[in-house]
Amino acid sequence: MLFGAAALTLLGVTAAGCGSPPPPEVDELLAQLNRARADSQLATDAAGQAKGAVGQALTAVAAERAAHAEALSDEL
Repeated sequence: MLFGAAALTLLGVTAAGCGSPPPPEVDELLAQLNRARADSQLATDAAGQAKGAVGQALTAVAAERAAHAEALSDEL
């Protein structure tokens, strides 16, 4: 019985230590948002000058960074 109680206590302490990390600071999220928007714009501008596979890759990067910016904006 004592062993079972000790095991449950240890399990509770271990589970408490494995919680989710604290949310990022708002300033950090704003910096990430600004960077994502800038990256998206740079990739869009570069894609307009590039041809073929490079242009397609830059267009994909621009779309991903725009989606990241939107997700960060929603989170804020």
